[in-house]
Amino acid sequence: MCLRELDKAQEEQAGGSTKVVQELLLEKGAAFEIKDSGGQTPLLWAAEKVYASMVGVLLQVGADPETRDNSHQTPLLAAAKNGHATVVKHLLARNVDLEVQDEQGLTPLSWAANCGSETVVRLPVDKGANIRSKDREGNNTLDIAARRRHESVVRLPLECGVILKSEISG
Repeated sequence: MCLRELDKAQEEQAGGSTKVVQELLLEKGAAFEIKDSGGQTPLLWAAEKVYASMVGVLLQVGADPETRDNSHQTPLLAAAKNGHATVVKHLLARNVDLEVQDEQGLTPLSWAANCGSETVVRLPVDKGANIRSKDREGNNTLDIAARRRHESVVRLPLECGVILKSEISG
């Protein structure tokens, strides 16, 4: 199941604490590129856990938006996997690699299709992501969305002329 947008009250509540964290990061010279045993930086962790305000703060203080953990996941892949549009927008504003792949060959667009978030699928497509890209098994965005029965997501690749893998192979 995909995580969704935090509601307005949660975001507003988090807003006050992120200002304090930002001041501390800048004032104390925090090591925001330090990695844990899984290779995750604070930015990757915040993107995965859907802390949009913290992602914004970490990007503002210079965190690397292209950082990768031990499984080749980036903040954009983590945010797309969780269907979090606000985090995806923060990262796309930094011109991150739209075609980045994790260890399974899945792109942010693949993960967004798997999650079923039409908004998160459209965001990288609008920035120029290849809607016809395929994972290591040859599945494209349409294949992934159709397999998960995400009807609203299936429409976009169809509108772009993408065909199902099963239509190609037989």
